[in-house]
Amino acid sequence: PTLDASLNGAGTGNGSLKGPLMPIFGFKEAQTGGTLVGNFYDFKQLRGAKPNPDYVPKPGTGKASGLDSGASQLAYKEVDNFVARNFSKSSLYKFFVAPDPLYTTQIFIPNMNAEDAPAAFSVEKLAKGKAWMVHYRGKISPPTSGTYRFVGLADDIMVVRMDGRLVLDASLSNSTKFVFDKPNYGNLRVGKAMQLQSGQYYPIDIAISEAPGGRFYAYLFVQEDGVTYEKNPDGTPILPLFRVAPGNTEQVRGAPAFMPNGPIWKALPAPKD
Repeated sequence: PTLDASLNGAGTGNGSLKGPLMPIFGFKEAQTGGTLVGNFYDFKQLRGAKPNPDYVPKPGTGKASGLDSGASQLAYKEVDNFVARNFSKSSLYKFFVAPDPLYTTQIFIPNMNAEDAPAAFSVEKLAKGKAWMVHYRGKISPPTSGTYRFVGLADDIMVVRMDGRLVLDASLSNSTKFVFDKPNYGNLRVGKAMQLQSGQYYPIDIAISEAPGGRFYAYLFVQEDGVTYEKNPDGTPILPLFRVAPGNTEQVRGAPAFMPNGPIWKALPAPKD
């Protein structure tokens, strides 16, 4: 399939089940039936587009010549602080934030240029593709009562908080010191068990971040205990995407395989600031 990571954030489609085309980072308008609302932050800048004195560029050399270790250090530091402060938006207040949020129904972002994130939020002229973070939040309910785990991977950072506790750090570097209680599925990180009731809505926060610049991807799946899934050749399960709207996202070369037409979670209308 063709992957269009254009300025509007359009990418893998999920329209064959009568759902609208799913932009990679989210829709510009809240969708009927509930979505997660996402805000883009640039750690390199303070509010008012003022330079952050804590950001000291450190260009890489050799194969890493296009990367910035100073931006990487800053991103991990601030995301860890955000997690330590229970995903409080007050910990982000001092940073540059894109004027308009985006509204997403899933986290499935194939390998792409990290510059496409600020472009999706229409701030490509104001923010570069490193040391940025997108914070998605909402209230969700599982399709059935049961025990669930989030499973995923991101380059560089993805952390998930559910009902007040950190349930997954799917980053390349586990700087939050998240304690895994189950082995990885290949490269995919497996989160903590969550006992959830259908019809009850739980607050969820998902933070994704690019650290040094270059390429970015993020994939979030969900597993329910007691369900038998098809397996990859290495024996790991092929899981459904975590999503809160119907759709038919295409498999993408280089991305983990996922179960098509998996269960759909419910979401309340996007929260307001």
